[in-house]
Amino acid sequence: TEIVLELEMYLERYRKGLEDIITAIDDEDVLSGMPLFLLVADINRIARSALDGEPTTADEFNDKQQKG
Repeated sequence: TEIVLELEMYLERYRKGLEDIITAIDDEDVLSGMPLFLLVADINRIARSALDGEPTTADEFNDKQQKG
């Protein structure tokens, strides 16, 4: 049971990372001409965060927004 919970935690973290990457790509700044290297750097940071499990600044912001 503990292994299943840990696996679910990993899957949720990776799912969240992918959602954050999609959001970064869909962001209006990208569509309005954000330099590609900044987008790549942002995606790299999000992916690394998902892989190592460290929360990102966006995660902290989103948590505060959800709590009201």
